Amino acid sequence: MEYLRIKQVQKAINTDGKTGLDQLVRRYNSQFGLYSQAIKSLVARSNPLLKEATDAINEGSRTNPINPISRLSAPYFVNEDVLGGVLVGKAVQNVNEEYSRLGLPTTVGKVKLGPGVGYIQAPDFYGNLLRAGMQNPELAVNYNAPNGEKMTRAGMSLLMNAKTENQKAYGEYDVFLTSGATEAIDATVATFSKLNPDKSVFILGPSYYAGSFSAQYRGIPVKQIVKENESSPLFPSVGEVRRKIPENAGLIIFTGPNNPTGEIYSENEINELIGFAKARGILVLFDDIFGKLSYKNQKNPVQIAQEMGALDNLVVVDSLSKSLNIPGIRPGVIATTNAAIKNALSDYFIAVKCNPPLTYGPLFMFEGMAREMEKRIKLDPKSKPSEVYDSILNGDKAAFSKEWFLKAFSEWNDWNKTTMSYYRQNLSLAVQFLQKTGVLKQGSPDQGAFNTLVQLTSPKKGTNTLDFLYKLMIGTATYTQAGPCFGLDQSQWDNLLGVWTRITYASDRKSLEEGLVRLAALAQTYDEKDMGNSTKYPTLSVTY
Repeated sequence: MEYLRIKQVQKAINTDGKTGLDQLVRRYNSQFGLYSQAIKSLVARSNPLLKEATDAINEGSRTNPINPISRLSAPYFVNEDVLGGVLVGKAVQNVNEEYSRLGLPTTVGKVKLGPGVGYIQAPDFYGNLLRAGMQNPELAVNYNAPNGEKMTRAGMSLLMNAKTENQKAYGEYDVFLTSGATEAIDATVATFSKLNPDKSVFILGPSYYAGSFSAQYRGIPVKQIVKENESSPLFPSVGEVRRKIPENAGLIIFTGPNNPTGEIYSENEINELIGFAKARGILVLFDDIFGKLSYKNQKNPVQIAQEMGALDNLVVVDSLSKSLNIPGIRPGVIATTNAAIKNALSDYFIAVKCNPPLTYGPLFMFEGMAREMEKRIKLDPKSKPSEVYDSILNGDKAAFSKEWFLKAFSEWNDWNKTTMSYYRQNLSLAVQFLQKTGVLKQGSPDQGAFNTLVQLTSPKKGTNTLDFLYKLMIGTATYTQAGPCFGLDQSQWDNLLGVWTRITYASDRKSLEEGLVRLAALAQTYDEKDMGNSTKYPTLSVTY
């Protein structure tokens, strides 16, 4: 996997995507027989790797099937810790040897088709902002700010207020700094469970394991629901939410754009959902981590809740991990006006970390101001950035000069636009390749970057999804996530929805193309060679 600078991305965008697509399809059609031969050979002699995988699963605290909490999160960790971890060294070596013998492309490591992170590096000035925090002794040599220091809180407040066109939604004491969205979700569920021990949690659509795992870990009933009578894993309609959520429901969690489908509730649906929550006294946890990557131009749930007088029913989570591709520093935010939740969150963070990191002030101040400036210029295209800068600060002092900010904002704006263009192009490449090779059965809504979820024409329903992922690794040295990694019972995926695979198209194009070829080759080979039959091939039989 190659990390990309923005100039490389611009160059890739300027190449002829159709020519690249046609070449890739021709290459696949000419080499499919060789890929299939290699996969069959590698899987047939994989008993040692199967034993290693099975032992690792049974010995892992996060993957052992007898762990009562594992049902909701173990498929994710089987993929992360075992298939994409323990097996990688030997799988890559075996695949490279077999592929080299047949004249197929080899790789330095595993092919990451669904890593869930973007590989376009953020602008260099973010490093300068982090260093500015470290070099400021008021921030770095300090340990007595349990609610966070003023600059960070001001920046986070700006960032969250940029989600609404209306008046200010969140003050500086309505926001909390977290270690990524995962801690933000856990903190919210933890405080909810403390305040409402008899209430239950409902998660809408496929979802990252954090919310369900956190609820179950604390003994709170949790259920995940998807759209009724559908062959694809979509958000339930609000009508279905009304029918399925009982009187003891206390918390609804959803992500938009959804990970992994890219689906977004419409403005009308959000209005109806928040109205329902307000009428029933239900708290809504909205994970907006992919919000900056939306392809749709519509009101954010924060604005809708504000217009309805329902901000107290909303907790919003955000992070810079996906929008800026800097997950390594774990910058996350919670925002809420709900007094009970704020007090409980304050207690939670004092208990687990005394005070949050204090050196993120310049980073969040820039990001909050940049998003607020983007919003104001969009609302009034004639406005002058220099005057908007002064208006945002309103007499306060920034960690940078106006000249520096305006130059960085221009670079930030160009980076965001270029990145989104690249994501759209890669999404189109992925979907069209799977269509042209005849392996795509159906896809997901794809209303936001940078993941898509696809069901291929093979394998058939009834296939163990984890066995498919196992064979994807040992037969092609390719790693991705699939349906059970995003909640619901594995049997619901395997038997009712089928095998769905996530493709993260925020990678370098060469890796994306090779991953698509290898995924398609296994998909076509799996049913054709009856590879799920344990009497013919080594088969990973673990289920959750």
